[in-house]
Amino acid sequence: MKDATLQRIVKRINEGSCLVILGPQLLSEDGRSIHARLNEYLAESLGDKVRYYDDQEFVSFDTKTRELLIEDEVSDFFEALQPNELYQKIADIPFPLIINTAPDVTLNKVLKDKGIGFDYDFYHKGQAPKEPNKTQARYIYNIFGDHRELDSMILTYRDLYEYLHSIMGDNGLKIKSILREAKTVLFFGFSFDKWYFQLLLWLMQIEDKLLNSHDITQDNIKNFFHAEFDVEFFENSTAAEIINALHQAWSEGQIGEPPAQKVAPTEIFISYAWKGASEEMANLIETTLEANQIRLVRDKNDLGYKGGIMEFMNRIGEAKGVVVIVSDKYLKSGYCMYELTEIYRHKDFEGRIFPIVLEDAMIFDVNKRLEYKQEWKKKLDELDEEIKRSGAEALKTIGVEYERFKRIYDDFDTIINKVADMNVLTPDIHKSTHFEELIKAIREGTR
Repeated sequence: MKDATLQRIVKRINEGSCLVILGPQLLSEDGRSIHARLNEYLAESLGDKVRYYDDQEFVSFDTKTRELLIEDEVSDFFEALQPNELYQKIADIPFPLIINTAPDVTLNKVLKDKGIGFDYDFYHKGQAPKEPNKTQARYIYNIFGDHRELDSMILTYRDLYEYLHSIMGDNGLKIKSILREAKTVLFFGFSFDKWYFQLLLWLMQIEDKLLNSHDITQDNIKNFFHAEFDVEFFENSTAAEIINALHQAWSEGQIGEPPAQKVAPTEIFISYAWKGASEEMANLIETTLEANQIRLVRDKNDLGYKGGIMEFMNRIGEAKGVVVIVSDKYLKSGYCMYELTEIYRHKDFEGRIFPIVLEDAMIFDVNKRLEYKQEWKKKLDELDEEIKRSGAEALKTIGVEYERFKRIYDDFDTIINKVADMNVLTPDIHKSTHFEELIKAIREGTR
């Protein structure tokens, strides 16, 4: 790599305007794509339940196989991965944004081991994306999902088509604002020969930037990317040589750590029933969390006069984290239980809720859980009878409430069983420890 090119990249890193896109080959000692290795592993482990297509590095399997078998195999494969020397060096270099095109979290592990702070997120196909809340100098974004959430991964052609359909929507990527700030883009670990990668580059809209890649042997593909995307290939330089040169510049002090980001307070929602012990607990939690730089988004503070109640409840459902104060009143409230079903229907239910179960909420008693459900069945039947009796006019008036109650009834068993299975600690323990475990869980769960 020419000295002038190296110095230009060093300058962009110091400016915070150089991003890196990691390809699926960088983690493999034999140069094979991590996607190919994973899918070959699945085919070998699960036999005829999985069909592997080597040319395009995809597999196919039925829904039952995905639900019952794939998750464990994927977890075993990725947990066995170990970071190589290149990942150790990339972690040292303060790139402001690293886009990972594989679903592994190997680089995340390296940064944690080194004690280097970073923000992280991954693309959830089918979910409405939001711009990232960047609090650290480094930001890692897994553009093809995270292996710990199987539904986010691109394993089959069907997954790919659903993903491309999702990413082409108006909402698009969550990281567009960070992409716009970049002046230089480095590609490490690519063969560049997959049509969907070419399409992805176009969707990312990274034109008008200096695009640089390690050298590749396929002249026809090199010429295509140079002509269509203005990618400059470092002649006779491998990804390892470029990373080593940048790491050497870092070790010599040519690349400095960027200034600390202004850390925005962690933001988390709360779902609770008004008045009584539930509201007292909400008040205490709000005071404690704010003292620990965690902002609690709460209806009484944030809904505002004439604010849309349903819209606010939907925001709770989509929130990155929600403290849920479960009480007897909560379990019988249409508004509260609708919020809980909204959280449940937006994926990673267990990861996003932080339950506090009050003593009067009898969810740990199987018979009491059945009684709660029967109460919802009764409410649903009463509305159903009214609709049958009054016809279309009643449907106009109570149709929305009927649909809300039906959703609560349909999801009740799954949701309450999941909450009852969590070690939520008692309210007294939370109070006596000043919510220490809750604060720790929120910080870890909303990183």
